[in-house]
Amino acid sequence: MVNLLLRYPGRYARPYVGIGGGLSNGILHHSDIPGRKDHYIETSSAPGYQFFGGIQLVVAANWFVFGEYKYSAANYHWNELSLNFRSEYFLGGIGYIF
Repeated sequence: MVNLLLRYPGRYARPYVGIGGGLSNGILHHSDIPGRKDHYIETSSAPGYQFFGGIQLVVAANWFVFGEYKYSAANYHWNELSLNFRSEYFLGGIGYIF
């Protein structure tokens, strides 16, 4: 995905939002899609997009903690099957600015 990110350049709190798009790859394991010889695995690529937002909180000189929400979507299609993939992520972690 390629993202466009807008971030407030605060000293201690840096909220941000973004949007992105790109190519998403999907893999199905143990799939039994009619007309396919390989019933174990199937792959497909499709355009995908995502929205996200979060905040970084500075805790020391170059260290921060962050929390983020991300929504991703893509629609995969095969001859006799389609899959509308949607996912939501709640992420958190620590980071170091160098």
